[in-house]
Amino acid sequence: MTLLGWQGDYAGGDLESFLEWAKGLPVPGLYEALREATCLEEVHRWRFPANLRRHYDKLTSLPEGFVVVGDANTSLNPLYAQGMSHGAIGTTILDRCLSEQRDAVAPSRIEGLSRRLHRAYSRFLDECWFTSTVEDYGAVSANGGGRLVSMAASWNLGKVTEMTWRDAGVAREFIDVMHLHAHPHR
Repeated sequence: MTLLGWQGDYAGGDLESFLEWAKGLPVPGLYEALREATCLEEVHRWRFPANLRRHYDKLTSLPEGFVVVGDANTSLNPLYAQGMSHGAIGTTILDRCLSEQRDAVAPSRIEGLSRRLHRAYSRFLDECWFTSTVEDYGAVSANGGGRLVSMAASWNLGKVTEMTWRDAGVAREFIDVMHLHAHPHR
């Protein structure tokens, strides 16, 4: 069982405090189900330090053949389940850039590949970054920092999340967007 807390509201590191924390979650029946379940191992806590995005696309000098995708490029909060998807899509973008390079330049030449890849990957990451950080930064915005657009998007995401509890179709679409199988603006 994995439960996720945020903004300082986290489960404790032992079974008793984990269950007590779960009791306060707004999901009907969850606490009762957990209380009746058999715990097979100790409770483990892990906290994600921060979202991190490196902008290789903005470097003025980039070694030829140097490509960075996945978490080495951009590390996203695992709460939103996008890390493996963005890494896999990054390799697809790399494959496309390699094909374009082969067709446009020469099969054995890599001049410009790094720049082409990082620019294309950055455009893709803009969407990942927005959907993965909107809730985190929306929370910051609500506490006095950040931007109005983050607050509005965070509010909207909260409403959609509530709908997922009651509507399986909305839940499927939400998961498709969060796992990067569908565009967030559809």
